[in-house]
Amino acid sequence: MKTMSLSVLLVLAVCSPLYAQITDPKAVFTAMCISDKSSGFDWRKGNWDYSNFVPSKYIVEKLMPEDYQPGKGIPRSGMCKTEIQRRETYLSEDVGYLYGCYNKRRFGSTFYSVASRVCLEVWKGKVPNRVLESVSCENSIQPFTFAPDGWFHLASIHENLENTPKDDYKDSLFVEVGKCAVISK
Repeated sequence: MKTMSLSVLLVLAVCSPLYAQITDPKAVFTAMCISDKSSGFDWRKGNWDYSNFVPSKYIVEKLMPEDYQPGKGIPRSGMCKTEIQRRETYLSEDVGYLYGCYNKRRFGSTFYSVASRVCLEVWKGKVPNRVLESVSCENSIQPFTFAPDGWFHLASIHENLENTPKDDYKDSLFVEVGKCAVISK
């Protein structure tokens, strides 16, 4: 009986999300996102060739926007607080569009405050039972959209349209898809 109970608990722990849904717009959290597939194009010999890329892991942190204080360095949230104050939110009876500060980086890489970005949060449900449904960070070279405990997609599309780039080099173009899970609140 003890073995069966332990097995049931183990299965429930593995199959359930690590954390409950995000329900507080002011709550900070960290998610890990792991790509399932990554595909795109590499520039070779004056033309684009199909290419598959190595899947990646990302850490995504929602940060509390902080004030910049001269002499104390850039806060972890970068310039998010100033940027958020310039944006308008939209709230209706069953949906809310708010802005939050997020830092996305490859797993194992260094945290840089300057990489913190303002992202659009979509909240669904009636107050006070709203749940964070998705986050879209489109104000960077790599637009990134994710559900805290669900799918994500990332794209790397640049503006280099030259026919003959210097040294026949262009950055790759690619799309990644995968899953995210909240790992701390």
